[in-house]
Formats: sequence, C-alpha cells, structure tokens
Amino acid sequence: MKRDTCCEAAKAELDNLFRSADSIIECAKQYCQRSHFQNEDREIPYYYYLLKSLVAQHEARFGTVSIQVFNEHRMALDHFIRANEIDADHKEQVKSAIGHLRRGVLDVTKLNCEGLRAMIFKRHRVVPPKALGLISNGEYIKKFTEKQVIAENELVNARTNDGKIGSNIDKNEDIINNYIRAYIAHLDWYNYQSENLGNALFIRARYYLAAGWPFLIALAVAIIGSIVSDTARRVFSEGWNSVLSIIK
Repeated sequence: MKRDTCCEAAKAELDNLFRSADSIIECAKQYCQRSHFQNEDREIPYYYYLLKSLVAQHEARFGTVSIQVFNEHRMALDHFIRANEIDADHKEQVKSAIGHLRRGVLDVTKLNCEGLRAMIFKRHRVVPPKALGLISNGEYIKKFTEKQVIAENELVNARTNDGKIGSNIDKNEDIINNYIRAYIAHLDWYNYQSENLGNALFIRARYYLAAGWPFLIALAVAIIGSIVSDTARRVFSEGWNSVLSIIK
C-alpha cells in the first residue's frame, strides 16, 4: 500500500512538472539557482535536471532507457569527476561534461517525441479512417490534426536551430528549450488522444457493426429463403405423393 502511494505521488509530481514547457524550464532554473555552480558551470545542473526528468518520463512510459542516453550521462559524470582532479584542466573537463549532458537531453527528447508519435499512430491504426471523422461529430479529428501540426512544427523548429549551439550559455539554453516545447506539444497531442480513446473505440465498434448489417441481412434472407424453399419442396413432395396414391 505504501509503495503504491509513493508511485502515485511520483507520477503526480512528474505530471505536474510536465504540465507545460514553462513549468519544467522554470523548475530547471530553480534547481540551477539552488546549486553552487558559477559562470559556465551553471549549465551542468540545468541540463542534468532536464535529463533526469526526461529519462524518467521515457522509462515510465516505454519501460526502457536508451543506451545512447545512458552513455551521454555516464561520460558527463566521468568528465565532471576529472574536472575536480588535481592538475586537471577544469574548464575543458567541465565543457566536455556539459556537452555530453546537452547531447543526452537532445537525444532523450527526440526519443520521447518519436515514441509518442509511434504510439499515437499505432492506436489510430485500429480505427478505420472514416470512423475517426464520426467521433464527437468531427470535432475530435479536427482538434487532433491541429495538435499534430503544432507538435510537428515545434520539432521542426527545434531541429532547425540545434546546429547553432556554441559558447553562448543563454542561447544554448534557448535552443534546448525549443526541444522541451516540442516534447510538451507531442505530450499534449498524445494526452488528447488518450482522453478520447474510449470514444474512438466505441465509434470503431459501432462502425463495424453498421458495416456488418448488409452482410447480416443478406445472411438472414438466405437462411429464411433456404427454409422456405425446403418447406415448399417438402409440401409439394407430400402433395404429389398423395395424388399418386389416389391415382393408383
């Protein structure tokens, strides 16, 4: 019981964290401000917070942790430890650690977007395209398409700008934040479908039932026709046999 309560609390915390792009970005900034990192080092807690939160989302939803994301996290930690060794080039080691954390955030965000997109279309494949237009009198597919366009545009915008990552910390954070917005847009798209999944499955069942009526009617007519035919043949046969018996 206690474990279930903890799981529910963790899920509620994650849901609250990802209720909007501004929400998680603000939480990452607060996490950064509570640390003792200064100057360019402050990118470390910012990207680390985003990375661990996005990995938690991916693991909770898909049950896996990408090896490429794990390696970026591992190498970031390795460089961070080296940065604090005696006679180490602290600045270069921190720069490398930040680079791995940043790539980890980019990778896991892209994987989350791709995973959500795949799940969305997998769900829709079980519902005939014509049936989708019947949900909520066409409002569902209209809003679904709007959210799809927003999510895809956000991801295109993020991918267009990720090559501009450089030495400007604030600009780097803005580029990473574009990916966060793309993920939140995909999450909003996915959640909208989830909220309407029951209606979609109901319409699917009703659609197939309606599509099956002509077949069922034809089958019923064939069965009734067969029964009537057999009855008529039997009556005719019995009557003919009676006539023959009289003649004889």
